[in-house]
Amino acid sequence: MTRFVVTIKLKPGAEEVVDMHKIWDGLANIDTPGMLAFHAGFDTRRHFASNWSFAVVIDFVDMEAFESWFEHPDHIEVTVPVVPYIVETSRVVYEIPG
Repeated sequence: MTRFVVTIKLKPGAEEVVDMHKIWDGLANIDTPGMLAFHAGFDTRRHFASNWSFAVVIDFVDMEAFESWFEHPDHIEVTVPVVPYIVETSRVVYEIPG
């Protein structure tokens, strides 16, 4: 299994302008085979100024499924509204032995 984790720090006020739940739904529904699970949510400990705004964790059957999803044209299209509000992003993709 392949896991993709992304954390994003948004500019102040971005959550009031960008509908992240709509973006997460769009990402979860990209039509590629092999997605096993999709989880996304805002940081619940926001009083720490250094925390990320939100995280997305997605499990795929394998690296090929992840790459197919990540490179899908809808991936770019769905995320366009949030891009101007992103301060910083971190990503990691790793294999989970099964």
